[in-house]
Amino acid sequence: MIAIEELAPQTLRLHLTGNIAATDLDVLEARLDPYLEDEGSVNAVIDLSEPSQMDCPTAENAVSQRLLAQLDKLGRVAIVGGQDALPDFVQALDAVMPPGQLGRFDLSEWQTAQHFASGPH
Repeated sequence: MIAIEELAPQTLRLHLTGNIAATDLDVLEARLDPYLEDEGSVNAVIDLSEPSQMDCPTAENAVSQRLLAQLDKLGRVAIVGGQDALPDFVQALDAVMPPGQLGRFDLSEWQTAQHFASGPH
């Protein structure tokens, strides 16, 4: 599941928990659409504090493909916790994000992560 919460204007918390199915991505994309109209962008705090996994390799591929296709719509991304969670996803994100746009934070650094993500688009 992906729970979505608005932390600040143009900044969302994406809390990934349990099994993440391709249908979760449909919900996520529908929720992001209003932020991305007219070539806008959105910052994100991806909360990996609870164990999560893709429900199958197809879902993991769908996440990577859909996210990479929308990469230009993302501003800053802060990943909190879960140093071992979704390693392929995090590695792919790290490889394609512009320098300075992706940050990794421990759970104890939640406020720092939120401040990082709320920075410039």
